[in-house]
Amino acid sequence: EPVSGSGKAASLTQYQTYKDLVERYMNDFFKRKNLDSFKDEDIYAYIEWRRSYFTTGPGAAIDFVETMRKGKVYRHKVKHEPVELRSGELAAIKSVFAFASKEGLITAKQIPEIPKSSKNIKDIKKTRHPAFSKEHWKIVEERIGDYINTRNEEDRISRTGFKYYMLIMAETGLRPGMEHSSIRWRHVEFDKADDSGEGIAYINVPEETKTGSRVIIVAPHGAKLIVELKEWTAFAGDEYPLFAN
Repeated sequence: EPVSGSGKAASLTQYQTYKDLVERYMNDFFKRKNLDSFKDEDIYAYIEWRRSYFTTGPGAAIDFVETMRKGKVYRHKVKHEPVELRSGELAAIKSVFAFASKEGLITAKQIPEIPKSSKNIKDIKKTRHPAFSKEHWKIVEERIGDYINTRNEEDRISRTGFKYYMLIMAETGLRPGMEHSSIRWRHVEFDKADDSGEGIAYINVPEETKTGSRVIIVAPHGAKLIVELKEWTAFAGDEYPLFAN
């Protein structure tokens, strides 16, 4: 199938390389695992298993491996030493989960974390963050202004829209996907807080979303961002989406 973003189909050499990797390593290690029961640790365990495959693993008893290229079989002598994963090997695993998610076999939440590289794997594991902390979010808020400050006008417009999306989603707790994309300006009401008189907002989430009909009360800071978004965007009436591209 076409490689993502390129429009070109993978070559037969790429196909054969991935086929060899899947048959020799992945099928062996993951043969008792179901796609819907993977954890991050399973991927890291595979990386460690692959690294020692030809030293203490199944490959320790193998002296030669055979690969086929363009109909011709090549025989390679095995070096019994630790090895790094082949280029694209983790990408192949990631593609399996992406395909399964696309087909509805698993949910996005059931996809394990898959690092881009097997190098410095211990450091990667130490620096993983399952969610933003308040400190992380403070950094985003402080630096997002610099992010949109670019000379390219098209990029600046796109990034500005993304800025409002990020900040308003965080302030309101709207769910990304069906919920956020269903919000029209007619679902938003502006008001003032009884105690302080500051501007607040109400977002009336429609019935057809995952959580059903509910009302989100938006605090002054979030309401101010929504007002700014309305003034900035090409507003075209109450049926216009809150987040329009």
